[in-house]
Amino acid sequence: MRIAEFPNLLKLHGEEWLRAFASETDLTAFAGWCERCREPQLSGEHCPWCHVPLVKLDSEFWQKVGQKIRLALVKNHSLLPEVKTSWISVYGVRHHPKFPAELEWLRCAWAWAGQPPHRPFDPKVHYDVANWVRSLQQLGLSHEEVIDVMNGTFEDDHRDGPITLGKKDYANMPVQDLRMLRHKFMEITGYVPGSMLNREEMWRTLEWVDRQRANPMARLKGERVRNRSADHGLGGQSTEKKK
Repeated sequence: MRIAEFPNLLKLHGEEWLRAFASETDLTAFAGWCERCREPQLSGEHCPWCHVPLVKLDSEFWQKVGQKIRLALVKNHSLLPEVKTSWISVYGVRHHPKFPAELEWLRCAWAWAGQPPHRPFDPKVHYDVANWVRSLQQLGLSHEEVIDVMNGTFEDDHRDGPITLGKKDYANMPVQDLRMLRHKFMEITGYVPGSMLNREEMWRTLEWVDRQRANPMARLKGERVRNRSADHGLGGQSTEKKK
C-alpha cells in the first residue's frame, strides 16, 4: 500500500483494519492522518499540505480499532486464519505484521492462528501469473500464444528457429526460447497454474491483480479472483506439480 493510496481510516470496518495491518505498510509508524488528503504523517499535529488538524493515531484511536477487529473476528471465526494464510503466501513465515501496543492481544492471536477450514486463497500465485504474462506480452506474445507456451506445446518440438502455427508467429522467437520461458516460470512456482492455461481465467487474474494494485479498498475488502463457491474451478487447477 503506497502512502498516496491510503483509504479513509475513519470508515474502515474491522475486517478491513485487519487486512490493513497485514500489508507492507507499517501503520504503527504514523502519528496522525489527514482526513482531507488522506495522507499519514510521521509527526506533528497539523497536515503540512492541508494545514488542518490531524486525526491522532494515539492509544484511544487504536483501542477503538481493536474493538472493531474483535467484532469482526467474532462474526467470522475463519477471518484471522484466512488473512494470515494470505500474508504468509506473499511475505513468508519469517515476517509478521506490526500491531500497535494497544493490540498486543491481536499479535498473540495472530501467532496462534492456524489454517482456515477451507482451502486457503493463495494471492502470490496470481501475482506471479500476472507478472509473467505481462512480461511475455512485452516480448510480443499474445494471450493465446502465452497459453500455448505454458501448456507445453513445444516441449517435444526440437526444431531450430522460429515457428508459425496458423496466424500465430510467437513473436518470431526460436522454439528453444519458447520452451525456456515455460521452464523459467516453473523454476519460480514449481508448476503451471490453471490461470495460465485458460484465456478466461487469465483475464480474471490479470484484472484482479491490476485492481489490487490500483485500489487499496479492493485489498482491504479481501476481494478474490473467484468467489469461494467457484474456487474449485480452473483458477485452482494445475497441470504440473513439482515432484
